[in-house]
Amino acid sequence: MGCFGAGCYNSTIGLYSTQINGVLMPFYGPQHGVTQILFSRDGNRLYCGSRMEGEIYCFDTRYNGSVLYTYQREVLTNQRIQFDLNRSETILATGNHDGTVLLFDLTRGQSRANQNEDDTSCELRFEAH
Repeated sequence: MGCFGAGCYNSTIGLYSTQINGVLMPFYGPQHGVTQILFSRDGNRLYCGSRMEGEIYCFDTRYNGSVLYTYQREVLTNQRIQFDLNRSETILATGNHDGTVLLFDLTRGQSRANQNEDDTSCELRFEAH
């Protein structure tokens, strides 16, 4: 069965099947329009960013789309501030609206239920401009 994810400007995200007409699994978290989603290679995690919102959400696709982690950035604009994972999926790279580049170490995080403030803190920050 083929599956794909889609996000919308009304802040909804869904996992869809090419076999049925409808959503297999909805994801909840963003409060503003979704501008980017990205699956991990194994498909177990779905990352999501949205406009005017400082969090990148990491959802667990195996357990009803629960939020595993959130990564903080500053997004005070409607522009799409993108993010990406490195090849080994150990670093999440993104930016702030002011041109600062942020790198997060994905190997340090704990589940959101056990998350301390430092568990998903930025490992490296530098000015790109």
